[in-house]
Amino acid sequence: MTYGETTFNRVQLMRLVEELEAVPHDERTPVVDRVIELSKVAITKSFYLHLTGD
Repeated sequence: MTYGETTFNRVQLMRLVEELEAVPHDERTPVVDRVIELSKVAITKSFYLHLTGD
């Protein structure tokens, strides 16, 4: 298998956002910013975020 999958629930997403937002802006990649954005949507809409990739 060349990729992994994970699913975050609402509680995990809140912690993930907290930790990612603690990374200084100048050290963040566009992918990190997108994960933060999508995590915030999932917290308010679906309560889950499923990631697939390597």
